[in-house]
Amino acid sequence: SYDQKIMIARTLEELGADILEAGFPVNSQEEFEAVRDIAKNSSSCQIAGLARAEQKDVARAFDAVKYAGERARIHVFHGSSDIHLKHKFNGRTVEEGIGYSVRAIKHAQDIMDGKGTVQFSCEDATRSSISNLVKFCSAAITAGATVINLPDTVGYAIPSEYSDMFRAVIKGINDKGIKTSDIIFSVHC
Repeated sequence: SYDQKIMIARTLEELGADILEAGFPVNSQEEFEAVRDIAKNSSSCQIAGLARAEQKDVARAFDAVKYAGERARIHVFHGSSDIHLKHKFNGRTVEEGIGYSVRAIKHAQDIMDGKGTVQFSCEDATRSSISNLVKFCSAAITAGATVINLPDTVGYAIPSEYSDMFRAVIKGINDKGIKTSDIIFSVHC
């Protein structure tokens, strides 16, 4: 609930959390208000709003997190596995998924006007091919994402597979001539 989200955010900030993904603002008015009020009342955490790779989601996330100023974060995500592309996105191709992702990231960059962070996640990364991940992540970085998240969305991987995936993706991005030294890679288990 709204009250629970506010209490949890306050507690996490008191405990020293540096980033709070406060919610999915496009989901409901209550969710939007909770993320907005967390952004308004946070004094030290980055406040992230989750957004599908859709412009309306990005705009709604920004409207909620903008009160955090430089600490605002928009977290854009799109499925990258063949399973998600086929079944969740009705047969969308990798190239189409990348197109949606790039447009959403660029939209987030534009409306944030250099204030804040854009994060990108390859939903269902651990069931995605390394080739798909390298394509999605390379395009996301080129579009302006500075945080790349590779989630184990369905709890599919064991730790060694998960770390091997990160190494392979980072190597693949670097092999394309894209600098990753300034990119933060994050996990979601």
